[in-house]
Amino acid sequence: MGYYKSMLIADSLYKSYFGAEVLRGVSLDVHESEIVSIVGPSGAGKTSLLYILGTLDNPDKGHLQFEGIDLSTLKGSELAHFRNENIGFVFQFHNLLPEFTSLENVAMPCYLAGIDRRDADDIAYEVLDLVGLEDKLSQKPSELSGGERQRVAVARALANDPKLILADEPTGSLDSKNAKKLYDIFFDIRDKLGKTIIYVTHDEYFADLADRKLEIVDGKVIS
Repeated sequence: MGYYKSMLIADSLYKSYFGAEVLRGVSLDVHESEIVSIVGPSGAGKTSLLYILGTLDNPDKGHLQFEGIDLSTLKGSELAHFRNENIGFVFQFHNLLPEFTSLENVAMPCYLAGIDRRDADDIAYEVLDLVGLEDKLSQKPSELSGGERQRVAVARALANDPKLILADEPTGSLDSKNAKKLYDIFFDIRDKLGKTIIYVTHDEYFADLADRKLEIVDGKVIS
């Protein structure tokens, strides 16, 4: 397959909550433009790992590097700035702002980054077009189907042009037709934009579509 460049390297990550060990020495190496699925039983540590990889939580022990940067050296606003520039998030439930349109929801990260409103709206249109929602710009979340709301969430994750997309059970609330459409979009994003994508899923079919599947059991990667 040729040469692969590492983007994200986790080395011996440990994490406990209220005395219960959730991650027990997890290590992984994710390459640029790779799609990785994470599977495992409930409570195995999948979401905890995803949050640590996304710098939304810190490990108790271990190291995390992103393109050679030791993320433990970044604190506070510096870490938030890094996260906003480099990582996009898609959650099981879209977390859209109900009072705003699709365009405004997608443009929101750009507004918050200080991008001119007209430029931010142009970016939002482009990514909504990419996920097939160019005709839903003015609709609010209540006017969209579940699949459409989740595609708006994917577009929002792309708005600041991050290098890495992290998704936690992104099809957990979707029927099989909309789930397949969403995963087709993930691969389209990788192929057209070169994004790296890591997603947690309980769906073995979609897990197997990834370039690589990692299974976590009892806080450890076993495959």
